[in-house]
Amino acid sequence: MYRNMSKYIDIYDFVSSKKKENPIIIDSNIRKKRCTRCYKLKPLNSEFWNHNSHTYDGFLTRCKDCRKELMKLEKYKRTKRKYRRSEKGINKYLERKYNIDLKTLNELKRKQKNKCKICGKNLKDQYGNGKKVNKKDMTVDHNHKTGKVRGLLCNRCNTFLGYCSDNPYIIIRSIKYIQKDGDI
Repeated sequence: MYRNMSKYIDIYDFVSSKKKENPIIIDSNIRKKRCTRCYKLKPLNSEFWNHNSHTYDGFLTRCKDCRKELMKLEKYKRTKRKYRRSEKGINKYLERKYNIDLKTLNELKRKQKNKCKICGKNLKDQYGNGKKVNKKDMTVDHNHKTGKVRGLLCNRCNTFLGYCSDNPYIIIRSIKYIQKDGDI
């Protein structure tokens, strides 16, 4: 049994030797490392690199300058995300896309008794209330030619209208197709 293990150890040594080459370059007695973002060679010390105990050389793969840029970008994205979820951000989105505000949307929801205008399914609120809800549970349906809001729909009904290209002839033909089977 132990005699056969030697061939597996040889294969393991072969595979491990084929791993990616070490990115550390020793040039005139100064160890340098290439940043994975800006691809610049920089001396391998704490002046240019942040520490990381999980890497084989003890430093991160991105230099300090690139890491600062990425952290600024992440902070910007987080603040933008918070704004989009705020009432002001939601109002701006609804105004831009459908030419309505949050009050009008809530009024429309109240008129429809919080149900889909086509199938009657209960709608979950995707705008506000501070709760994380599936984004596509409630959709504002509008006429693509005029831009006028027609009502609130569930995702399935809105997708159905989208596939039919808002063409009543296709919808009538689909009804006839279903009725031809005899189930209805």
